Amino acid sequence: MMGSDSARINELLFKAFEIAINVWFLKDRRDIFKYFTSKISELDICTAVIILDGSEKYTMLKEDVSTCRYLNFQPKFVNIVPCRKCNGDTMHDFLFTMPLSEDTSIYIFIKEDGNFEEAVQVFSDLTNFLIKVIESIEAREKLEGALNQLNANLEYFQYLADRLRNALAVILGVAELEDEIEYKQAIRFIKESSLKMKKVLDEMHEYESKTKKNFDEVLSSFED
Repeated sequence: MMGSDSARINELLFKAFEIAINVWFLKDRRDIFKYFTSKISELDICTAVIILDGSEKYTMLKEDVSTCRYLNFQPKFVNIVPCRKCNGDTMHDFLFTMPLSEDTSIYIFIKEDGNFEEAVQVFSDLTNFLIKVIESIEAREKLEGALNQLNANLEYFQYLADRLRNALAVILGVAELEDEIEYKQAIRFIKESSLKMKKVLDEMHEYESKTKKNFDEVLSSFED
C-alpha cells in the first residue's frame, strides 16, 4: 500500500514538473486550460478536473460530477471538501477547489492516499503556478497591444506632421509675398493656417495622452 501511495505522489510530482515546463510554450489562455486539464486528468489520483473560466468550461472526466453543487459556487480561497458532503456514490474522496482569478476557478476531484496532504500541497502550488502563467501571458498581450498602438500613433503623428508643414508653408509663403499681397488677405491666410496648426497640435496631444495612458496601464500590470 505504501508503495502504491509513493508511486502516486511521484507521478503527481513528475506531472507537475511536465506541466511547469511545457505550459510556457502555449500562447493562448484556452490552450493552457485545455492542456492543464488534460494532464491533470492523467493522474491516477484524479477522477475529474474542471476549469470554469467565465462562460467557458474545460473538463476532463473519469466520473460524472455534473451534479456536484460546489460547481455552482466560485471559491474565494483554497478549499478541500470531503466527499461525504456529496450526494450518492463517488469515485473521489475529496474536492480541491481554488480561484484562478476573479471569474475563473478550478475544481479537482481526487482520491485519498497515504500522501494526501502532500498531494494537496502540490495541487495548490501547481495551481498558483498556473495563475502566474496566465498573468504573464495577459501582461504580454497588453504590452503587445500597447506597442501596436504606439506604432499606429507614430504613423499618425507623421501624417499630422505633414499637415503642420503644409499649414506652416502657407504662413511662410505669405511672409515671402509681403509686398505683393494685401494686408487683410495675408491676415486671413495666417489665421486659417494657425487654426489648422492648433487643431493638429490638439490631436497630437490627445494621441500622446492615450499612448501614455496605455503604457502606464501596462507598466502597472507588471508591477502588480
